Amino acid sequence: MPAYENLYRPTYEVIAAAGWGFATAGVATVASSTNMPLASVALTLSVAAPMCLWRAYQAYEITKFKVNLAGQEFWTITSAELLAKSKLSKDALWLGKGFRWTVEHTHRAYQMLDRDLNLVIPPKFIRHAFGNKVDPDEVKGEPWIHGLEKKEEDLMALLKHLEGNTQIYGATGTGKSRFYETLLTQLVLRKQCVIVFDPKGDKELESICKRACTLAGRPEAFLKMHPAFPDKSIRLDPLANFTRLTEIASRLTDILQSEQGDPFVAFAWRMIYNHSAAMDYIGQAAQIRSILSSLESGGTSLLRQVLLKFFSENFTAWQSHMANLNLSKSKAKYDSPIQSDPELAGMVHIYKNIVPSTIKIAEIDGFISVVEHPREHTAKMIQSVLPLLQMLSAGSLNDLLSPNTDDIDDPRPRFDMGKIVSGRYVLYISTDSLPDSTVGSALGAIYLADAKAVAGQIYNYSDPIDVAVVIDEAAEILADPLVQILNKGRGAGFRAYLATQTFSDYVTRFASVDKARMAVGNMNNIISFRARDRVTQQFVAESFGETSIKKINKTISSGSKTEDSGMEFSGNIMEQLTTERVEVFPQALLGKLPDLHFMALIGSKLYKGRIPKVL
Repeated sequence: MPAYENLYRPTYEVIAAAGWGFATAGVATVASSTNMPLASVALTLSVAAPMCLWRAYQAYEITKFKVNLAGQEFWTITSAELLAKSKLSKDALWLGKGFRWTVEHTHRAYQMLDRDLNLVIPPKFIRHAFGNKVDPDEVKGEPWIHGLEKKEEDLMALLKHLEGNTQIYGATGTGKSRFYETLLTQLVLRKQCVIVFDPKGDKELESICKRACTLAGRPEAFLKMHPAFPDKSIRLDPLANFTRLTEIASRLTDILQSEQGDPFVAFAWRMIYNHSAAMDYIGQAAQIRSILSSLESGGTSLLRQVLLKFFSENFTAWQSHMANLNLSKSKAKYDSPIQSDPELAGMVHIYKNIVPSTIKIAEIDGFISVVEHPREHTAKMIQSVLPLLQMLSAGSLNDLLSPNTDDIDDPRPRFDMGKIVSGRYVLYISTDSLPDSTVGSALGAIYLADAKAVAGQIYNYSDPIDVAVVIDEAAEILADPLVQILNKGRGAGFRAYLATQTFSDYVTRFASVDKARMAVGNMNNIISFRARDRVTQQFVAESFGETSIKKINKTISSGSKTEDSGMEFSGNIMEQLTTERVEVFPQALLGKLPDLHFMALIGSKLYKGRIPKVL
């Protein structure tokens, strides 16, 4: 970068080029009408003509730079063109057109902030002559930001740089959906597994996913899960895929936002695990519906089935012992579901006191313990998990999340997250949060917990699989499972792309600035479209960092002595070149980016870019 650059000044090179042009023409005219020595003519022309061309070229470059400040025309490409762009590199994704933002652009930006655009750009007829027909007054935002670079190129983001997760900011209507259109199409074309979470149920985002699958020649790869349209949705059991039974309990309690403290969550985990283990023992699938039913009933029916199976396989003499027991209702000191059922109490008594300890099963011991627990205390301790299970079992969600495997008349296909990942499907999940944000948040969290569990299995037992987790309105479903995917999903091949309108959305979600910063601290890459929120601007600009620019300070002073009747006059003009520390990208400009324009920090490098609309 030169010591100081000012491209906004009048184009003095035009005057210089005209002067050298007149000199060239004058020498040629004189030479043709006089006997001027040829050597003198050649020497003069060899200086004047190149200088004319050089100054004209400089004038052209400066004028072209000023023309670019007027903005760029709305840009569209076809699906075929996007397909070609995606093949530019097998190791990178195409993010549109733009340029690497350097300290040179920072210097130009701060200079432009002190000027009126209409006083800098050339007249309309000159702009049209250069092929620019944009009216800057009709552009939403400041069009000159992208014009700070004379030449833009295809922006390519290396896949290895995107492994660190990507956060996308942008106000409504600024370009997030168009960006997802470009991104999702390329991910699907690369045959990656794509899992899209859409709290709003945006039909356009669903259409983008479906069209990408068709363009990739895999229309059957598109799957949809939408509570508002159960007849068009797949049945997706979030508990079907696990390696250990403990994962089921962890998956459900991971999404609890308990304000009562860890003991409540720990107790809920123990209850869910023991009920799930009991179901597994008798060969019943542990689903949200069946776990809820067993918890609400106290587990007595399930315990009876468990003990009957155990006795039939390991202790057939139990019935003779039952005949010798007094099965009258027990007068226990506390109310237990078992004590209200004399026959079940007798079976438990036989298991605990007569069955040899060498053949007892730890899972049955644990289940008896939780069923025997005082009913009132159990109800108090699981009051946080029951509403969650009820929300996930209400209405159409009951069959979607807890599909009946014996119902052969239901034509909707059944999937689990493991099958979706291994088959590299494109799954669109609408949590339908607009009519019911509470259920929507719970639905998003349970499927994120399922995806987290699959990532753990891949990390432990197989090679990484390319999986893109794309979340729109991320603050709506931000929970611990998502944070864990951001933290640890990289080793399994998971890459997350989170979009939200403002950083304040995260602050509101966590009710803490520190927790919000901790969550987004896992996002190595930031892409920001126009952001009007001051907190978001500050956070993004802070992430971009600072640099130093050159500034000229001018001082003009004058004076005279009154005793000399103004006859003596003094004056001073001083110019000083200084260095000033500033933000790499001025914070205020984040609120003035035109539609479909963005700033991106990818791989620790800063880019200015713009994206097209795909036709």
